[in-house]
Amino acid sequence: DGGRDARPTGQRYNLNMGRTRIKICGLRDRETALAAANAGVDAVGLVFVEQSPRHVTLDQARQVIDALPAFVEPIALFVDAPVHLIRETARELAIRTVQLHGHETPEVAAALAPLRVIKAIAFYDDQSAALLNLWKPGPPNLCAILLDTPPQANASPQHTTLPGGAGRTFDWHALARWQQAGELEELPPLILAGGLTPANVRQAIETVHPYAVDVSSGVESSRGIKDAGMIKAFVEAAR
Repeated sequence: DGGRDARPTGQRYNLNMGRTRIKICGLRDRETALAAANAGVDAVGLVFVEQSPRHVTLDQARQVIDALPAFVEPIALFVDAPVHLIRETARELAIRTVQLHGHETPEVAAALAPLRVIKAIAFYDDQSAALLNLWKPGPPNLCAILLDTPPQANASPQHTTLPGGAGRTFDWHALARWQQAGELEELPPLILAGGLTPANVRQAIETVHPYAVDVSSGVESSRGIKDAGMIKAFVEAAR
């Protein structure tokens, strides 16, 4: 059930993590939603960022949500959107969990309660500790922290506002060292994103042992177009 389950010892969620959960982000149509559900994903992401090639309208989002069976959760993704807009979108679609990919603060996350919040943070081995500390322990409705690849230094200003889907990994071994050093204590469950594919997700899970993995471009046949076969292969590799 989204973010209510647990992280292992040392964090504020102390239940047994069990298997790694899987989220496919950037769905835009009913057929892809059915393919993801049939493959066995736990959650799907709906991108409400107009600049993104994976952007959905409310009508498109409804088609995706209507295709989902029980126990597959829709999650709405925003970048620095006004609180009232996030609330209105969630209410329109009966969504319970939102993912924030911008410069949102813990105060913004708290203002979204009772919506559950996943906060995405770019992982810089030498710079992210201070940012993560802002979210310790975080508001009660913070249900997960998602660590993603930082934007490229030479990216255009528009590109840097797009959530994920860049197809680049970051240093998982550095993240594993952070875990071993206790840097992620007092945080909710960890979701790993950034450049994951059917070919590398097993290695990522074995290195980081995240609560969940989140993929977008790694299961696309072209930019913004999901491939049912790649989704199935990703889930099988992650399992």
